[in-house]
Amino acid sequence: MALHPRLLIHGHAGLTDTYTIEAFPGLLAALRDLDDAILAGIASGLTLAELLQLNQLPQVLKDHPSAVIAYLVTRDHFIQRVHRQRTGYWHPRGEGVEHFTPAELAVAADLLGGGTAAAFDTAGAELTRRGEHALALRILDLGLLSHPGTPGLLDLRQSILDRLVERHQLLNPFKFAYYAGLSDLELAPAG
Repeated sequence: MALHPRLLIHGHAGLTDTYTIEAFPGLLAALRDLDDAILAGIASGLTLAELLQLNQLPQVLKDHPSAVIAYLVTRDHFIQRVHRQRTGYWHPRGEGVEHFTPAELAVAADLLGGGTAAAFDTAGAELTRRGEHALALRILDLGLLSHPGTPGLLDLRQSILDRLVERHQLLNPFKFAYYAGLSDLELAPAG
């Protein structure tokens, strides 16, 4: 079998098309700027979630348009990796000090919701309406731990998974694969 002469990332044609040789100089410069921003954020006490929400877009990308997509595909994973390497086990505001199982969190959320599946359904629907699909999924998963098999929660969860798969299919192959797996989608190999 002959390999495509431009195959850069084994098995990932979409990533190979994104990470072109022309993109690397701009990508390197942008990631250096991002590294500086992450370290400044850590020094300021920002959590990982807060760093991710900054959606940092370095000015250097204006001079390297071929690197923009590669940067966007890389950004969140780079932030997560640098944050984990630089912060250790315990983080600002108690992250990492205490750990709770999903079942423990589900019990607490169920108490807040009055012990009903409807509370999880309402919260999941509202978060979805606001565009907070991943957070809605987390809430629904907690609801399903407290109220297993509830049809409304299952239906809304599937709808959210469909949206997350669609959202990440072009720019984040890792999240795409994760959400597709949760959704039990069968993905045929590209060929």
